[in-house]
Amino acid sequence: MKAVKFEDNISLFFTKVLDEVTFDLFDEDSISEPTDKTYWEKKASTSSVRLTQKVLSDLGELTDEYNLKYNKHYIGIERNNMANNFISFVPRKTMVIMNIKYERVEEIDELLEGSDLDVLSYDKQWKQYRVRLSEKDLASNIDLLKNLVEKAKQEYHS
Repeated sequence: MKAVKFEDNISLFFTKVLDEVTFDLFDEDSISEPTDKTYWEKKASTSSVRLTQKVLSDLGELTDEYNLKYNKHYIGIERNNMANNFISFVPRKTMVIMNIKYERVEEIDELLEGSDLDVLSYDKQWKQYRVRLSEKDLASNIDLLKNLVEKAKQEYHS
């Protein structure tokens, strides 16, 4: 409160310093669909979720200790219940988009351009390479994918 006297008049000024704020849940938040394997099988397809699992298993010892973690907008990977998203997946109806978190370098650009993979544009915001995978792509490019995932894993954990 502040009081100012001008001639015979007194003016009072009040300033609200603190007000109580309560947060309510929106209807969307309170009744949200759980994000699990079933959610993704409905959102994308059973075959693309199966392909995501196959990619993770085909990467072998690089991802042996990791499990898929089903989130609302992507499928990440976790170890000991902690997210370790040096790779992540976005299943679609007929294929899977694989994101490989790695700083953009010319060497990787050339490797990807020289392959028969369907390479999407580099995601500058999240600093990750994006590759559209089908069952056929996985079989013919597993060595390249292992190489990229190994580099991403090393950079992510350094």
